[in-house]
Amino acid sequence: ARATRSIPSDNGLAAMFEVSRQSVSKWRSGEAYPTEEHIARLAQLAGDDPGAWLIRVQAERSHGVARLAWLRMARQLGI
Repeated sequence: ARATRSIPSDNGLAAMFEVSRQSVSKWRSGEAYPTEEHIARLAQLAGDDPGAWLIRVQAERSHGVARLAWLRMARQLGI
């Protein structure tokens, strides 16, 4: 999203989302996760389908049978 919109730093993205720079940094490092609303907005900024991002993220966050179901759905949708 930052690259697509030429946002030069985590500070700029943080200001757009009204979160701290540390929050954005943690999202990027995998230490913390953005909310579903933030994920959808990031996808829009990147020019992508928010639904596709949400499905991929849910698959990554899930475990066991639920993870397999989300991954199967993503494959079926070509995501």
